[in-house]
Amino acid sequence: MSYPPQPPDAPPSAPIPGPQTFSPEPPPAAPIWRRQRFWRIALIVLGAVVVGWCVKEFWGPFWKESHRAAIRSALGSDDLDKALAACNRAIEAYPQELPFYLARAEILILKKDYAAALKDCDFVLKENSSAGEAYLVRAKVRHMLRDYRGAVADYTEARKWVSETEFESLNERAYARALGKFELTEALDDAQKAVMGLSVVEPPGKAPTQARREWESAMAAYLDTRGYVFHLLDEQDKGLADLNRALDLMSKLAQSQLAPASDEGANTEAASRQRQRLRETLGTLHHHRGLIYEKLGKQAEAEQDFKKRDEYGFDPAQE
Repeated sequence: MSYPPQPPDAPPSAPIPGPQTFSPEPPPAAPIWRRQRFWRIALIVLGAVVVGWCVKEFWGPFWKESHRAAIRSALGSDDLDKALAACNRAIEAYPQELPFYLARAEILILKKDYAAALKDCDFVLKENSSAGEAYLVRAKVRHMLRDYRGAVADYTEARKWVSETEFESLNERAYARALGKFELTEALDDAQKAVMGLSVVEPPGKAPTQARREWESAMAAYLDTRGYVFHLLDEQDKGLADLNRALDLMSKLAQSQLAPASDEGANTEAASRQRQRLRETLGTLHHHRGLIYEKLGKQAEAEQDFKKRDEYGFDPAQE
């Protein structure tokens, strides 16, 4: 194809435009105040993380101990509702701290909320199957629910983890077997070991110290268990000897603690609960001795013990 010639004075024809390229302009830089705000926020977040770590590592034990102290203080005053609230706060703050669950379970037992106590024990044992203390607490719950075989199983498991010089679990296992009326030979063996073991650690002297009172109270309970097992095994004379000694020990405590209150401290709720527990113990001892007197054909003595049992407010159906 040819183009017609152009006159000499004609301006040169404009070039045919081709495809054009564009270079995008760089985005405007963020204002300096925005960049400064970003770094300020980052530093604040980092500082919060560091402070949180420091609080956890260095102040964590302090806060845990403060929760424990609050629980101990409430229990010391025998304020179960306050103690339970303190446990709930501790668990909320430290949900992985298993001892707080056991403390709550113990309080729930005292409040007779056995289902909730059992739930706490099961949770602890799910997290740590070698927690010997958890087996002991759950055994108490099962005992109160009259699951005596379950209680014996828990006491047996606990014995794998607690000290061999821990005599209470032996006595409680023996008593659970006695109440369930099974494995009585094993129950007697446990009761014998508990009484003999406690005899070895008798506090020196006869002064009415706190250690002496605690020892006498424990010994009375162990003798009661052994005496009741002797009764079930039809060894009434041996059982009577144990129950007589147990009542002799407890009468000393009764004289001081069941006497009319003369000071303001003796009228507290804690003191009242302590007296109630003592009355229940005395009622149990008289009931068991009354059963032995019945077996021995001494009905007058048995009736006298049963009368004492009723005066102390002990209900055999609740044993």
